[in-house]
Amino acid sequence: MNLQYVTAAAEDVPAILSQAKNLIDTFEDISSIDYEKVIAWVKCKIETHISDYCRVTADGEVCAYYHLYEDGELDDLYVLSAFQGKGIGSAILKKCIEDSPKTLYLYVFSDNVRAISLYERFGFTVRETVGKTRIIM
Repeated sequence: MNLQYVTAAAEDVPAILSQAKNLIDTFEDISSIDYEKVIAWVKCKIETHISDYCRVTADGEVCAYYHLYEDGELDDLYVLSAFQGKGIGSAILKKCIEDSPKTLYLYVFSDNVRAISLYERFGFTVRETVGKTRIIM
């Protein structure tokens, strides 16, 4: 599979927001957050920093998005469901490790066992628990 990495653009905001919302809906304790405020904050973050996101395509089809900060934080790594289990997340993670000028770290929902398993295969370990639903690796 041939992966290509390009800067995301404004037209990618709805797809990225949809992926973020799906994870929040699946793994966040919705009863303990102001849901509308959180979604609005996530949308604003994505819109404000869209040129810092990367759109990943596989053989011409959008398959993933991510945002790698200069301080080494990997944020919003989303592999679209149709492309999961094909090594794309691993390829992106390997690229981010190579591209980051600093030691990579990330936040992940503590119940997102598939993502945690991927990160553990690359040597990430739990560094800190954040609230009831997230960890830093």
